[in-house]
Amino acid sequence: GGGMATLDRPSIEYKTPADLVRDVQRGVIRVPPFQRGFKWESADVIKLFDSLYRGFPIGNLLLWRRPAPAQQLTVGPVAIDAPETESALWVVDGQQRITSIVGALIAAEHTADARFRIYLNLNNGIFRSVGARQQPPVSWVPVSLLLDTVTLIRWMRANADSLSESQISLADQAAKAIREYQIPTYVVTSSDEEPLIGIFSRMNETGKPLSRAESFRALNSGLAGNQPTDLRSIGLVPAELGFGALGERLVLRCILAFRGGDIFRDDFHDEFSSESDLAFTFREVAALLRDAVTLLQNEMGVPHVKLLPYSHVIPILVRFMRVHGKPSDRVSALLRRWVWRSAIAGTRARGISVVDVRHQVFVIDRPTPFEAARELLGMVPPFLEFVPDLGNVNLKHATAKINVL
Repeated sequence: GGGMATLDRPSIEYKTPADLVRDVQRGVIRVPPFQRGFKWESADVIKLFDSLYRGFPIGNLLLWRRPAPAQQLTVGPVAIDAPETESALWVVDGQQRITSIVGALIAAEHTADARFRIYLNLNNGIFRSVGARQQPPVSWVPVSLLLDTVTLIRWMRANADSLSESQISLADQAAKAIREYQIPTYVVTSSDEEPLIGIFSRMNETGKPLSRAESFRALNSGLAGNQPTDLRSIGLVPAELGFGALGERLVLRCILAFRGGDIFRDDFHDEFSSESDLAFTFREVAALLRDAVTLLQNEMGVPHVKLLPYSHVIPILVRFMRVHGKPSDRVSALLRRWVWRSAIAGTRARGISVVDVRHQVFVIDRPTPFEAARELLGMVPPFLEFVPDLGNVNLKHATAKINVL
């Protein structure tokens, strides 16, 4: 009654690590793509496996049963092609634990990420993380072999000559403990997220706590499937292309550039007329950022954001492609000169002024892409006498970045 949201009682189930692996591989368990990313270190994952082995509690999982779109997602080192489903289980709490367990149990042997390369030392029952270049001794078994009896037996047979009775029984014991470990899992079926947040904040004493804002964001982004729902998640789009993530301030400039007007305005509150307006903008900016980064990497010779001498070129390229689409070869060449010349000019002037950037954004609205690019280039004074200072190697300075490029 009243304004109190109704909540179907969460059902409690017990899931084994094998269940989690299966559910993730089938695309039943979904980690919202824009949750916090994988924050754990190797030490956290080792501790988790040690708890599974010893039967220590690792906390509860909280999953939300809701529809999910077909999507490609990654869970730690594992790529999943998930089909559309009416009853996916979205991870509300337990992302780090599920990612650790599933990532290591599927990929310990062949991933390069040491956080998931978890091995059990059969001499002493101690779990270890192994660097990608390390060749561990035969008496260390990758945890990915412990998941399935047949696989483990095959491995024991193959290494029968070098394993003692006690090593074999330790491997057996560990495999059984990990396979049979029961993780208490709350599954909530509710279309309303308010009561969920309540459960969530109560449960979230374990692990590294999420802020309330992060938990709302996690829930909301789960619903949007693959659509970025906040500045941080748009900033992660370039990271997927190997360009590194962009900070939220820079993403905000890209959004404002996309919308037109002054990209340094700070009042963001009245920017969007509706949720769908915001969703449309975020989706478009994410797509344009992909194009801008691809252009920087392929045409302009800038492989990573850390080497970009001045970041203002990103919102300007976003604006350019919003207005004129992807540049032709001829226009692309002008834009490349503009990126490099403005980098040189910036080192001369010790930075690029807000006024300059405002003017550059303004000229993009010329009728043709060629005029816009030519005028952009014309705004940068050419420094014909420029001599590179190759002594500068401190990457905090634009000069050093230009040198590396």
